Amino acid sequence: MSASSNKQLVLDYLSAIAEGRKQDAKAAFAEDALWKHPPSLGNEGRLEGREQIFETYFAVDDDLFETGRRVYDFEILNAIAEGDRVAVEIRHRGTGATGQAYETDYHVAFEVRDGLIREVHEYLDSLYVKRELLGD
Repeated sequence: MSASSNKQLVLDYLSAIAEGRKQDAKAAFAEDALWKHPPSLGNEGRLEGREQIFETYFAVDDDLFETGRRVYDFEILNAIAEGDRVAVEIRHRGTGATGQAYETDYHVAFEVRDGLIREVHEYLDSLYVKRELLGD
């Protein structure tokens, strides 16, 4: 696939997850996909396999946000693609489960092969997440 096709796949995935179209979002991932995130957020910083990504990692949001994982308020600030890599800067806004405002920026690096997301590296302010949503 071309870099522009890979970018569109990632943007389509982000739209699907934001709009609560979980099955469409899952379909964008390879079955053996890998998701890496700051280890301070648990799971030793990595989840392996599409099911673990969606049923373990995203499931935590049910307890963190008023909307759970039904919908997300994402603003795509930048998206750049080169070859099989797509880099996206995202602003995530929401309301925590206890009513507190949440707004932070993420950088997410995707690797796409054979028309599917194979690997994701998520970078975020984990201290902010822990303080605002987990009360740590």
